[in-house]
Amino acid sequence: MAEEWITTKEAAKILGITPEHMAYLLRKGIVRGQKIGRDWITTRSTVEEYKENRPKPGPKPKSGT
Repeated sequence: MAEEWITTKEAAKILGITPEHMAYLLRKGIVRGQKIGRDWITTRSTVEEYKENRPKPGPKPKSGT
């Protein structure tokens, strides 16, 4: 089965973030994607995987307590 490619805007909507932040995640390689011209695309499965494993907001837990 072929992967479903989605735009930065679609990926951002799935994650509940701005398209600009999604583009940042793609540029930094935090989320895998491909740049086509000036636009980024990624796969729905990659976005869903990131959604399940992304860091939770808030302070980092202290170790040893």
